[in-house]
Amino acid sequence: KLSFNGSNGSKFNLFGFNFTDGVDYQGVSDLGWTNYGGGTHFVLVPSGSSVLIDGTFAFSNYSIELQEGDLPPRSSEIASFNGGLNFKYFIGDNEARYGIEV
Repeated sequence: KLSFNGSNGSKFNLFGFNFTDGVDYQGVSDLGWTNYGGGTHFVLVPSGSSVLIDGTFAFSNYSIELQEGDLPPRSSEIASFNGGLNFKYFIGDNEARYGIEV
């Protein structure tokens, strides 16, 4: 994870991971899997503005493969992505919030 902070309260984070593992059932089968992903989260504080903007964007992937003897390998994989932007407006002592998510 990497984090960057601005003097006005803005911040930006990057994160990621990668994990690979497996097991060998001697003479029977080999099973292996991999999981990786990454993304970002940020908060923007525009100077002289009454709005805060924050967002998150991330992805991940998981795959698994089974090899049994002379049979063709069997595998499965799933991937995902999500993202969102949120806006917070300060209006006197009140605030209005809205956002969008994918």
